[in-house]
Parts: sequence; structure tokens; C-alpha cells
Amino acid sequence: MKKLRCASFFAGVGGIDIGFEGYGIHKSDCFEVIYANEFDTYPVKTYELNNNLKVDCRDIREVVKDIDKIPDFEPRITYKQAYLLHLDKLVYI
Repeated sequence: MKKLRCASFFAGVGGIDIGFEGYGIHKSDCFEVIYANEFDTYPVKTYELNNNLKVDCRDIREVVKDIDKIPDFEPRITYKQAYLLHLDKLVYI
């Protein structure tokens, strides 16, 4: 089965990515994170130590300017914060 390739927005230290990809002997055959974006440089260091992926540290508004919708599984930022950041494309599923 072909793995679904995922993008991780608001990646933090990569916890939800581990949930998708699995870890060690529990690696998933279903998902592969191929892109991660996180603006805060502190969690980026941890993410990059634990993953073989270079994190894009650009402002999310620059990253998503050509994207219609961004799915997210948990409200890591509030709707008010999303509004203030003009992230009207953010959709929680």
C-alpha cells in the first residue's frame, strides 16, 4: 500500500507527526510526513533532532498564501488567534 504523504503545520516538537508515522518498531505503513512548518525556533530544534526532516520556519501566512484549506486535528491555536493571524483557511476536523 502506498503511504499517504502529509504536511505538518504548527508542527511544534512533532508529537502529532509521531502519532501518524509511528516510532521504532511501531512505524506506520500508512503515513509519511514530508513537510513540517513551525515558526517558533525552540521546538524546531527538538523536532529536527528527532526527525530526518528540515523544518520550514517561515511565517504560516507566507506558506499558505496559495492553499485553499488547512486541516488540523486539534485547536492548538484558538479561533481568535487564527482570526488575528488572518488564517481563515484553518479548518479543524
